Amino acid sequence: RFTFAISSARPGDLFQSLGINSDLSLSTLQGAFWSAPTGWTRDFNKNQDGFGNFNLVFAGGGGERVAPGVIEISGLSATDGKISHFQSLSNPFGVEGATYFAAHLIPANGFATGYIGSSRRGTSDGFGDQDHIATPAPAGLILAVLGIPAFSLLRRIGRKSRVAVAS
Repeated sequence: RFTFAISSARPGDLFQSLGINSDLSLSTLQGAFWSAPTGWTRDFNKNQDGFGNFNLVFAGGGGERVAPGVIEISGLSATDGKISHFQSLSNPFGVEGATYFAAHLIPANGFATGYIGSSRRGTSDGFGDQDHIATPAPAGLILAVLGIPAFSLLRRIGRKSRVAVAS
């Protein structure tokens, strides 16, 4: 699952396409099941501006722009479905260089559209060069919510026992 979103520093911007690379064979990629934003199509070995060609390119027509968006891949074996198979650098040409992904960004004003990409895993060098933010799993949140009061209770019990010993 690939989830892509606009930075809060750029409200109103939208995505028109997303290019992803994979080291899987073309026949394996063609045999997988895909879901993408409404109106978007999937294509293979397409150019994403100066970032080069990408094995997979998902794109909307003129009006199918999104923020955020989700692309889901299913129907791959457990081995082929690993994220490591989708972390390959593009074969670049032009000045931008090789990237793990590239996206066509449409600014809120609709002018000066362009492409952004990243040569680091899990980042967007195009705006802010920020690493991705890890989100805790629901089980981790439950443990945190239950754990904080438990530690507070243990602390109080410990304090009361020290007071009783001191008296």
